Amino acid sequence: MDGMAVPATGFSGTVGAEVLAFEPGGRGTRLFLTHEGFDPDDPVQRRARGIMGGGRRTAVLRPLQAVLDEM
Repeated sequence: MDGMAVPATGFSGTVGAEVLAFEPGGRGTRLFLTHEGFDPDDPVQRRARGIMGGGRRTAVLRPLQAVLDEM
């Protein structure tokens, strides 16, 4: 997913993702997201991680839903 770069954090604006496990079955879909790679000792990176954590619903889940709806 491409987004806006945040130079002070070293964030390029591109979010990489990796599917670690896939288990078919049951009803519905369960999605687990984690944010990694932030330096907990850097106040700017701690703030960026907090902001990104709050943006999951709008910046991740809605675009993901749109892609899945097209399938």
